[in-house]
Amino acid sequence: MQQNLSTNDIPVSQVRLFDSLSLPEEPADMVLMKIPKTLALLEHQLIQLQSNVDNHTRIIAAAKANQIQ
Repeated sequence: MQQNLSTNDIPVSQVRLFDSLSLPEEPADMVLMKIPKTLALLEHQLIQLQSNVDNHTRIIAAAKANQIQ
C-alpha cells in the first residue's frame, strides 16, 4: 500500500485504512473495497457504508467476476 501511495504521489498522512468491521466517523472522499464472494455480505457492507458517504464520495470496488455468487 505504501509503495502504491508513493508511486502515485499521495502522502500516507492523507490515507486512513479501515476494515469491514469499523467505519470512519465522517464521510470519506474515496472508498476502495474488495467485493466479497457473497451478495449478502456485499449488501450488508453497502448498507453500513451509507452513513459514511455523501454525494461527493467516490466508491471503487473490485473482484474477480467469477467469484461473486
